[in-house]
Amino acid sequence: MFEKIIRNYKKITKDKIGNSAYKNLSNSYEIVVLISLSFNNPSLIGTNLANAIKNNNRVATW
Repeated sequence: MFEKIIRNYKKITKDKIGNSAYKNLSNSYEIVVLISLSFNNPSLIGTNLANAIKNNNRVATW
């Protein structure tokens, strides 16, 4: 059940931060957190956070 459900939230996360950033963060704690944010409420990954991640700006991400 988990594997079926989580696929949807992984896709939401990838759509928000972009494929390149998603690949760069794969197998990291950061991607786990982002998928968790998508699960809890996709709007938690807003424009500012998504742009900071896309630009690899860790300071702005925090």
